[in-house]
Amino acid sequence: MDHHRSSPAPFPLLAFCYNDAMIFQSTSAEVTRAFARQVLSQVKLDLNHATVLALVGELGAGKTAFTQGLASTLGIKSGVTSPTFVLSKKYKITPAMAKQTGFKQLIHFDFYRLHDGHDLLALGWDDLLLEPSNLIVVEWPERVSQTLPKWAKIINFSHQSEDQRIIKASWLKPISNIS
Repeated sequence: MDHHRSSPAPFPLLAFCYNDAMIFQSTSAEVTRAFARQVLSQVKLDLNHATVLALVGELGAGKTAFTQGLASTLGIKSGVTSPTFVLSKKYKITPAMAKQTGFKQLIHFDFYRLHDGHDLLALGWDDLLLEPSNLIVVEWPERVSQTLPKWAKIINFSHQSEDQRIIKASWLKPISNIS
């Protein structure tokens, strides 16, 4: 049963499967945000723990634009920016979208300034992971890879050229309604 409705992107997304990974080409932040809406349609609430999306990629690869697309789809109106200096930001998901998705809170982490997983203790990381209604998005998860839960869904972002990004996710199913 689908808990999310995904509206088509306002433009075609170039997507293909290679070595069991879904690969998407983005040509702008707008396309990356549309891709996030499509991804959200495949993210399901897990009744045992929080859902974690781990966004791997260099600076400017589209991780924050992706998170903005998730937030917008979840009805979050406040501007979403990378929490590099505050480490995390919490956003309340609108009641209508919480009812539809099961998620009540989007928590956006940026671990760029962290040195290892011990730094997460002060952020209440373990408690946040225990709450199934949390959708947690992590930028720079490689900084704390030993602390990342095994169920985290990895999405890789890379620069192809100045205005093109490649986004890969091995856990995604082919997206049929992408144009």
